[in-house]
Amino acid sequence: MSRLLPGLLESVYCRTMRGFRAARRHLAPVMRCEVGGIPIRLGLASESEHYRAETYASKEPETIAWLTEELREGDVFFDVGANIGLYSLYAAKLRPSCRVYAFEPESHNFSALCRNALLNGAANLTPCCFPLSNVEGFQWFHVYDLEPGSSLHSLGRPGSFQRDPAVLREGTLSTTLDALIERHGLPAPTLLKIDVDGIEEAILEGGVGLLKTETVRSILVEVTRGPSTTGSWAEEKLAPLGFALARKSEWTLELEGLTSQNYIFRRESRGLVPDRIGGMPCEEVKR
Repeated sequence: MSRLLPGLLESVYCRTMRGFRAARRHLAPVMRCEVGGIPIRLGLASESEHYRAETYASKEPETIAWLTEELREGDVFFDVGANIGLYSLYAAKLRPSCRVYAFEPESHNFSALCRNALLNGAANLTPCCFPLSNVEGFQWFHVYDLEPGSSLHSLGRPGSFQRDPAVLREGTLSTTLDALIERHGLPAPTLLKIDVDGIEEAILEGGVGLLKTETVRSILVEVTRGPSTTGSWAEEKLAPLGFALARKSEWTLELEGLTSQNYIFRRESRGLVPDRIGGMPCEEVKR
């Protein structure tokens, strides 16, 4: 019994805290976050959104620092795997004359992304509810959690990070970075972020034509490696296209025997990204 007690108390504590947080969301469904001195409002409809709001500036500080250092007025930023829009919103408010395209195929996340864009009056942010890949056409999109703010969904095949089956399999049409620009008329991005929990390599393969040009100055991509992997596929693919690794995130995520980490690349002639982190905590406000 003495060995079971700590686990039981922890379980009761967690359930109690989730109850308190749910009550706070009901009373204050919008949270005001201060990130890098910029006020951003986020809707709270789920525990996952609540967590993302509370860790806005601290969960991936290198992404905030990267945008702060690299994004310029008039730039075009592609946020591939935008989820509820944290980094798209920060970019849109940081540089009001830039254009932000936020790609998020999961329907509940996309709804939250649109709501957050409206909450912040981000007219320069365009939400896009379709996935990117290395092919154009019909594909299955595997959804593992219907809660807004959730992640680890997968396109094409079941996700590498998941043991349980998907709760929903959606039909969707994927496209490529090159097709978006060459045939569909979107402006070429100057900054490119790719975080889609598994097919980052395929998305870069679908943008080789874009990456051969001088338009893209910097790329932030989440790289997943196996336990025996020494280098990274991202360095191998991007080096011939003129990109050098500037730095990696200090954090790593380990799940199902795989390790994920953010890699930041810049065109070789531009030097390295300064190792600086910005961000401030959040506070809740009533709507």
